[in-house]
Amino acid sequence: MVKHGNKFIEEAREQLKNLQGKEISMEKLASEYPSLTDGLEDAFNKLKATYPPFIQGVGQQRSLTIDAASEMVKHNKGRREKAAKQLVKNAKKEIDRAKETEKAASDAAELIKHYKAVLKL
Repeated sequence: MVKHGNKFIEEAREQLKNLQGKEISMEKLASEYPSLTDGLEDAFNKLKATYPPFIQGVGQQRSLTIDAASEMVKHNKGRREKAAKQLVKNAKKEIDRAKETEKAASDAAELIKHYKAVLKL
């Protein structure tokens, strides 16, 4: 058993050395990072120049959508509150139903225990 344990430890050390040999150093990754990002800004500027109306329209459309949603929230305050109250009411009903079901299951379990006790007599 000890030989098996020693063999396992040696194999683990060997695997660890192999993995460490394959490891990429942080310095190497850091030196390669700038070359990966050099062209991104130029590419974005070219894309922006190619589709300027689209880029400008996205911001405007987003602003209009947010404004419309804000107005809808302001104008439908009563409906929103009514819907929230109805949601709470429905949730309470569901909780009450779940409690009733749980109580019925508990009562049934007690009844079964009682019948089993009677049958043992």
